[in-house]
Amino acid sequence: MSDVLERDAATLHRAIRHGNPLENVQLHQSTIQYLAGVLDARLLGGVAQHDEHAEEVAPTKAAELLGVSRPHVRRLMDEGTLPFRMVGTHHRIPLEAVTALREAERASMADGMAALSRLQDELGLSE
Repeated sequence: MSDVLERDAATLHRAIRHGNPLENVQLHQSTIQYLAGVLDARLLGGVAQHDEHAEEVAPTKAAELLGVSRPHVRRLMDEGTLPFRMVGTHHRIPLEAVTALREAERASMADGMAALSRLQDELGLSE
């Protein structure tokens, strides 16, 4: 994998130096997946890490990403919904778990809205 990344990094740097549009650069699929992971981590407010360890966030950051209070995140941790580990006296939650919970909540809300819409149609309350 590192040979592929080195080659693709050289390709990107060459394209940047020569002012070529980056959308014309061909990269290996594994490089694209890696870069997408880096961008996802940055979009979620984290810092992309270059090692094999998963990125982790503090409960305060998890609360911000989920749009809930920090005490609610602590309850989710206590009930086992959000996995965590202790680093000294600090809690750390895998960013992947926060993202998965956020996506599950969004899917649940979408299902609820669809059910509400069907009920509204059945009752003849639609416009």
